[in-house]
Amino acid sequence: MFQGVHPHLTSDFNQFEQELKQSLPISLRWLLGTQGYSDFCGVDNLEEAVKRTLACRTSMSLPLNWLLLNDWGDGGIVLLDLATECLCWCAAHNLHRLADGEIDSDADWFDGYPEWVVRRLADAE
Repeated sequence: MFQGVHPHLTSDFNQFEQELKQSLPISLRWLLGTQGYSDFCGVDNLEEAVKRTLACRTSMSLPLNWLLLNDWGDGGIVLLDLATECLCWCAAHNLHRLADGEIDSDADWFDGYPEWVVRRLADAE
């Protein structure tokens, strides 16, 4: 079920980490490096996620520890805390609040990237 397309090379992850100045979770590196992108991997495009994150750091002072994994418009945003590896799925307006150090209570929290992938799998079933 997780066999996808376009697995990343180690050098890709190293480049992303260099740009972010943060390490990516081992579980994310493993899944996207061995299996690639699938319906269940929990991120649409890591390269685009890094670009969006860097833009938000510049435009709205997004804290350095956050990676904006997905922006689904009305479906919300998915943020990964690279320091704690917690993951948050919340309404898009929380991105501005996060820059100020707060998030609404309506956010769904996950202990890490693997838990997020399990949620994506459950939603697909």
